[in-house]
Amino acid sequence: MSFELFGISLWEYRIRRYSITAGPLFSDGVKTEDVFLNLLDYLWKILQKRETLFVLGVELDSSFGGFLQNNTNLQKKYQLIPSGQAYHRRLIVLPKNFDEYIQNLGYGTRKEVRRVLRRLEQDPEITISYRIFTTFEDISEFLPLAQQVSDKTYQHNLLGLGIRNDIETRRILTTAAENGWFQSYLLICNQEPVAFQHGYAYGGTYYAEQTGYDPAWGDKSVGTIIQIYRIRDLINRGITQLDFLYGDNERKRSLSTMYRVEQNFHLIPRKFPLGILAYALRGFNTLSQLGGDFIEKWGLKSKIRRFLRKWSVS
Repeated sequence: MSFELFGISLWEYRIRRYSITAGPLFSDGVKTEDVFLNLLDYLWKILQKRETLFVLGVELDSSFGGFLQNNTNLQKKYQLIPSGQAYHRRLIVLPKNFDEYIQNLGYGTRKEVRRVLRRLEQDPEITISYRIFTTFEDISEFLPLAQQVSDKTYQHNLLGLGIRNDIETRRILTTAAENGWFQSYLLICNQEPVAFQHGYAYGGTYYAEQTGYDPAWGDKSVGTIIQIYRIRDLINRGITQLDFLYGDNERKRSLSTMYRVEQNFHLIPRKFPLGILAYALRGFNTLSQLGGDFIEKWGLKSKIRRFLRKWSVS
């Protein structure tokens, strides 16, 4: 349980968190509210004092989203605490050819994409190669190179996030490769990995799980370029949708063609000591949100965030 300011953890209370992704799937005619309540009542009974629930990617206008926000019986046993603000989950409905996709982008984005591609691809001092990884044999080559890039990013240095070449990650990717889901990308400039995209293809949709680029190559827009290369490859493979998954940012907004509104939530049992800490977290989040809104009003929040990101990779 993390008390964060501008994305930086100030204090953490170690817990075991069980995550629920989106909402359960139901057959026709099922009383969904009864199922939700029975499920969460059962979980409340078996959760230990340092165990809690986290609900990831809840569509706010779905039956599950409405239940979490409005059911009074649920609120007797859990505190529902938003994790961040509601966001737009961005998606791309991919057309049959790449030129059509480019033409569907906004004028400014279309112009920027063409400019950054031309600037990198026509630079005589830069050699470019682009790798696509899809098989079990590819995993041992992809992970070390992706981690080499990931370790240079602000997400790793500031938040401790990123892709890891470890036993657990290799196990997950092995399962994905065996089922034909594994599909990741790497951009190499002057024989050095500079950007990666990692994700899974399933049922006509590509799920973009992780991304990263070397900040030393940021002025060449390698993060944008690998996105475009990936979109072109997905169209060629007959993939019909790219799902950017959780969270939102300017690049996702400019490249996407549709969105839905989602939010993440903590579901914290009203048990000691988590119940007390939940009140403290709720109060802290309220104050930090008010402070963030105030400095955003004066145009300082984005400047502070950019400074912290640059500082973390310097």
